[in-house]
Amino acid sequence: MNVNCDYSFVPLFRQCSVFTDMRSENYDDFSCAYFNSDVCNGTAENCPTPETCEKLGNSSQGCYAVWKYVGEQAEVMYKGCWTNEMDCDFDRCIAEEPSVDSPVRSIEVYFCCCNKPMCNREFQVGSKSFSETFSKIDRTNTTILTVDDSLRNVIFSLVSVLLAAVLILIGFYFVRRYRLRFLLKSLESHSTVLPKRLPLSLSNLPQRQIRLKELSLQFNFVLQKISRGHYGCVYKATMGAQQVVVAVKVFSANNSDSWVQEQEIYAVPGLKSHPNILRFLGAEAHGTGPNYDYWLITEYHQRGSLHDHIKVHSISFQQLLSIGISMLRGLSFLHEEVVGTDKYKPTIVHRDFKSRNVLLKDDFTACVADFGLALKCEHGRTPNDTHGQVGTRRYMAPEVLEGATEFSAFAFRQIDVYAAALVLWELMSRCSLHGEEPDEYKLPFEVEVGLRPTLQVIQDTVATKKRRPIIKDSWRVDSHSKVVCATIEEMWDGEPEARISVGCAAERLNALWHVGEELGNDSKDELAPLMIAEQQHCDA
Repeated sequence: MNVNCDYSFVPLFRQCSVFTDMRSENYDDFSCAYFNSDVCNGTAENCPTPETCEKLGNSSQGCYAVWKYVGEQAEVMYKGCWTNEMDCDFDRCIAEEPSVDSPVRSIEVYFCCCNKPMCNREFQVGSKSFSETFSKIDRTNTTILTVDDSLRNVIFSLVSVLLAAVLILIGFYFVRRYRLRFLLKSLESHSTVLPKRLPLSLSNLPQRQIRLKELSLQFNFVLQKISRGHYGCVYKATMGAQQVVVAVKVFSANNSDSWVQEQEIYAVPGLKSHPNILRFLGAEAHGTGPNYDYWLITEYHQRGSLHDHIKVHSISFQQLLSIGISMLRGLSFLHEEVVGTDKYKPTIVHRDFKSRNVLLKDDFTACVADFGLALKCEHGRTPNDTHGQVGTRRYMAPEVLEGATEFSAFAFRQIDVYAAALVLWELMSRCSLHGEEPDEYKLPFEVEVGLRPTLQVIQDTVATKKRRPIIKDSWRVDSHSKVVCATIEEMWDGEPEARISVGCAAERLNALWHVGEELGNDSKDELAPLMIAEQQHCDA
């Protein structure tokens, strides 16, 4: 058989194994059978096989196959190399059997992966042995393993009797939601295992946002792990026939409170449509008993977090302003309280603001993400059960480290201001001024306390000794960068009341953006009125 276009069809209600004729071929490199239904027209030119796999870092090599059910037919969609970090422990490509309690559906997607060269030339559904009778499908040279005729007749008899009821159930089922299946392994021995099903709820999505059902969820495929945090993992995935790329944040069971908290924050008027807040698409819990997993689906941004980007890439001063302005505007919108309208918006404080929780868009604007620790402060008051010392210790303000936090909306806003100053410092540390490459990326206080400081060490450095990350003299070489450095220093002041607001900081950077002077023109007189005007704005 020519594996180029392995376009197979098998019955939906059968446990079956589908495999192609294996030829005695030798492959020096790790290779996999390749197929792409989007481009294949049945010719060898469009469907090259085999595909040589590239090894990425320490990730294991493997092959995969993806096929979908349409009615009672199985249709191969993709085959190729599997270069994910996920280990595929099987020599053969074996997909999970349909669960006995799963509703009948007209479209069903299967995925399998394996760890031997060309192991995806055959793939198996269920656990039937290869010793049963075989039949041929004329459309391809694919061999299909079937159950015996008597069992098949019983199944089709039952299906005929229950056809009307099944069609009604299918109709109701597809109105409510789709369920797609995956065979995923643990990414690490201590990591959270992604569930084998990834249902996406439609009922709780706002009308103004993308409705998942409009994406024609015929195919959903996890591509790779993006990041890992204390809550669980974030995965890059594709949805629908349009292959829309999304981010799926999977919370572990013991972090369900953060999952609930993020949804409550996104329910606040205006958050779902603000350009500098990560766009929310949907959420759902799934599992049985204590084995629940929790999903949060958001837009995907390929540049990743601000931390990940500037760790590798330097930025220009204009990019610094673009990122800084948009980041501060997003945080300022959270801090703003809107009254006197039909839709009251309380002050929201982030409480874990850092460069890892700021995502970078393609146009070098930023959006704020991760609201698992965020709080709503209605009418200036914080909830009664609020804990003061939360967040990432490296970004904690002096008053938080000392346990002297005042439990008010203003106090918590100023804690965010301090953390935002450290993120601006990170941007400045990786900014190329006058064409000179900056130093290698370092976290705030990494020079002073290292990579894994204890709370006591951070407290002694920040609160007791009142130290801050070093602002180099070379960062103040012109009037523009001087304004940024001065703004950072006013944002991380040791006294919360002395810190300027994030709204003020955003306006200062925005004014610099519009001045349009070239770097190196150290015109203090020209910028003095600008600083005065912005200071008046801050004091208003």
